[in-house]
Amino acid sequence: MWWKRPCALETLSSGEAQYLNRCALISNVGASTRIENAVRRPKTIVLDSWAVLAYLEDENSGKQVAEILADAHAHRASLLMPTVNVGEVWYILAREVSETDAERAITDLKQLGIQFIDADWNLTRLAAGFKAKHRMSYADCFAATLAKENKAELVTGDKEFKQVEGEIKIHWV
Repeated sequence: MWWKRPCALETLSSGEAQYLNRCALISNVGASTRIENAVRRPKTIVLDSWAVLAYLEDENSGKQVAEILADAHAHRASLLMPTVNVGEVWYILAREVSETDAERAITDLKQLGIQFIDADWNLTRLAAGFKAKHRMSYADCFAATLAKENKAELVTGDKEFKQVEGEIKIHWV
């Protein structure tokens, strides 16, 4: 589980960060995609709750998310997450584990350098536009909107995003 390992990327030595980057490049799973991403790294990455929960709960795809976080940190890419999606992570962890652990997880996400983006009217209006056009959760619409508005890559494994693949860049984990 997520609380059994250091959460802040700052705790990685430069050798560990380089190792994670090499692992991402030579992994047999999606190697060509990772090599392509190494050449054209996104300047901004948006995380949805699916990806963050996979990371926090140490799922197999969570390892890929950890590699993406390490790479973003090493190359100074911005990491963004809508507060609506942060709220999703909090309530799921509070329900499944405890409110105390949910609070600790959110603190750890901040320490990872993930910027929480508040839902102002512009973001809310654009997310509502996604919701009006697509059959996806309203929270997922915020992640999609934030990715689109920032010309960012959205990191997710949530199949709901398949329907907006033509509108935003998605890094599937």
